Amino acid sequence: MKALKNVGWVVLGISMIAGLVFVAALLSNGMAWASGHVLEYLITLNNIVTVICLVLLLPLAPFRKTRIVPAYGLYVASFVVRSLLMGVRIYGSLSALGRRRSFHRSDFRHCRDCSPRNYFGVVAF
Repeated sequence: MKALKNVGWVVLGISMIAGLVFVAALLSNGMAWASGHVLEYLITLNNIVTVICLVLLLPLAPFRKTRIVPAYGLYVASFVVRSLLMGVRIYGSLSALGRRRSFHRSDFRHCRDCSPRNYFGVVAF
């Protein structure tokens, strides 16, 4: 009876590991799809947040009475930047692995001169 109980625990452990691998694969494919579709909006949102931080929040930081406003504003801006970097990292790594196409000029159709150099500093294709 004890041996049967131990076999049950082993089967349960193997099925838990298989379930975790399955969920990780689903999350990976979902993030690949989302980063490919949402990336241009994240870039635009990141540009807007950067301008707000530089023009509005940083000049308020030296004054003691208004110091709490830039503190929370920069805290929220860090989440926007983090989500952009996560999307670029996932999209770029999957492009390198061949699961998604790499950056192309059409990915930057919303920019004025259609160059990825505006956002990444280097040519990404």
